[in-house]
Amino acid sequence: MYQIDVGPLTLDLHAHTAYRTAHEQIVQHPLQVNPKEIYHALCPLPALSPVPRQGDPSSVTEQAENEGTYRQLLVNGVLAVLLPTEDLENDCLTSLVGQIVSELIIANAVANKLSEPWLIYEVIIIASRTILQKRGSSDTANKGSSRDKRAAISIHVLFWTVLRWCFLMTAFLRTVLTILLASHSAPFRSSRTASQQYSGIDTEAGFEAMRPAGQPEIDLGTAKTPVLGFRCWTAISNLIELDAKMPWLHGTLSLLQWTAMTGPGRTANVDGRLDR
Repeated sequence: MYQIDVGPLTLDLHAHTAYRTAHEQIVQHPLQVNPKEIYHALCPLPALSPVPRQGDPSSVTEQAENEGTYRQLLVNGVLAVLLPTEDLENDCLTSLVGQIVSELIIANAVANKLSEPWLIYEVIIIASRTILQKRGSSDTANKGSSRDKRAAISIHVLFWTVLRWCFLMTAFLRTVLTILLASHSAPFRSSRTASQQYSGIDTEAGFEAMRPAGQPEIDLGTAKTPVLGFRCWTAISNLIELDAKMPWLHGTLSLLQWTAMTGPGRTANVDGRLDR
């Protein structure tokens, strides 16, 4: 279960901690530091290092070379998974496909065009314009209808809306009851061995490389985290800034989470009824 939580934890550290720390500086100009340098100091990325500086052309060239090397390594790893063995042994094919995907698709199409702000704005404008045109045409077509007809349609729509909500609530309650009844026969998570959870992955070598110096080792076979306590929920909350935009909702959800994991019955704790 630890590896499932690594992705949200990494996203939370990059997007919430490092990025916002780099842009929320406590000093003013001229003592401010480039946010890119702060971010790379917190999360050094070989593909984007060194930070390009306007007065240092060598840094721009070195960063472009590192980025191109990283793209090539990424494409080689993807091709090793997608292509069959006989095609991987063809150096001409792998070099040609690797260059096309690395330079034409990732570098030119994705990095240089799709990531540009003006293109993102253009996509949003086109989508908004299309939605407004469809809404305007539907409003124009409905202007000729009579008041009685609109009232009848409103009653008809209200009836079907209420009926659909009733079906939805019934299906939801049925699903909840089914899950609660089936949880009694579900196996305990503590009974699963570490080899079953991490089969095919060299967890000892992989996590030893990821563990910072000075930190104690983590026993992957005994470390258990309830599903409701995964870092993915914290990462989602930090990405949408729920604590700043809706502090009352953030506090309510945190209280419900804490009550479910540590309250009476501990239904969401490890091997609890909701955790299984």
